[in-house]
Amino acid sequence: TTSTTSTTTTVEPLKEPTPIQPGTEWQGVCFYSADNSQYPIRMIVTHIDGGNFSGNMVWRTLNATTKFRGTIANTTKSTTSPQQYSIKVDEYEAISGADNVELPNAYSFVLTLHPDEEDIAMSGSIGGTAMLNLSLKKSPKQPIVVPATWTGVSKQETPYEMLVEARIKNVILGRITWKTPTTSPSGYETYICSFVGVIKHPELYITQTPLSFSDTVPHCARQKFVLNLDSANNTLSFKSSTQEFSLSSK
Repeated sequence: TTSTTSTTTTVEPLKEPTPIQPGTEWQGVCFYSADNSQYPIRMIVTHIDGGNFSGNMVWRTLNATTKFRGTIANTTKSTTSPQQYSIKVDEYEAISGADNVELPNAYSFVLTLHPDEEDIAMSGSIGGTAMLNLSLKKSPKQPIVVPATWTGVSKQETPYEMLVEARIKNVILGRITWKTPTTSPSGYETYICSFVGVIKHPELYITQTPLSFSDTVPHCARQKFVLNLDSANNTLSFKSSTQEFSLSSK
């Protein structure tokens, strides 16, 4: 490979989660147009601190493994635009196969999250000498697992329970129980909905279907939430334009 000058700098911490997380692995191909050569590459993120991250690159056909450090910045232009990130990576040291790679290398990537696309990928280049396309192939374990029950209270002071019964990739399935205050002796009427949720960071889309009181369930509709998963404290919070939830696993 051809070496380029390192340009990576430290950036301020991001306020929102990004697809670059510890444990994520990105795979793709580095293509050099000058001689039409191609090199499979695997980028493994091992550490992140705000907008700064680091890890290893594995060059399988070159029998080499290198170290890198990088930065990620949110460059989304408006609230209606897809989430977009600018990523800079500095490949600076060989762990193995030092004779087979030329270092340092400075990479520039653009990562765009499209709500209607399940796959996550980024495209970039090494200076003006090579093009790269990397796709997210492995993600760390998320705190939404099965079986799991999350309980809490909505902004409207409505007791709420979300039972996650299954997860397939970024889709979660289960039941939601609402208890709406009434003048009945119990003080509440119970509404039960089945739901299908689609996780598209940082958003969670939930569609609910009534299982009881089907003619009067006020909450069973498609809703869009901004999702926040706090693995350290084992809490889940998300909010829409009218509702806000902060739940704890039990």
